[in-house]
Amino acid sequence: MDNRFLGIVETGKFKLLLPTSKQGLYLRLTTLPVNDSQSPESDELDLSRYEGQALMVLGYDLNGWLWSANVIDQAKPILTSVVQKLCQDVAQNEEQWHLNPATDSHFWHLETA
Repeated sequence: MDNRFLGIVETGKFKLLLPTSKQGLYLRLTTLPVNDSQSPESDELDLSRYEGQALMVLGYDLNGWLWSANVIDQAKPILTSVVQKLCQDVAQNEEQWHLNPATDSHFWHLETA
């Protein structure tokens, strides 16, 4: 199971781009582990400093939260725009896009007939 999520911070919320099956959903991020007895809000990540940026986050998706969340990468404005456009194209043409097993799963290629 891949626990990497790509998204963009919009008004302080993490809007998913990948996986495409969840594209457009908003998740909240907490550093707490899934089975912690505390409420996730007690350790929620403040995303305001990432406003408008694409982020790659490791975590476990459950009930509207990414648990054990760890921001592993952030994009500057140009790359954020490219990521947004690519993910929109992927969602619109999903049947034509496939993960390239020869590369890291962050990279996609278009299958042409």
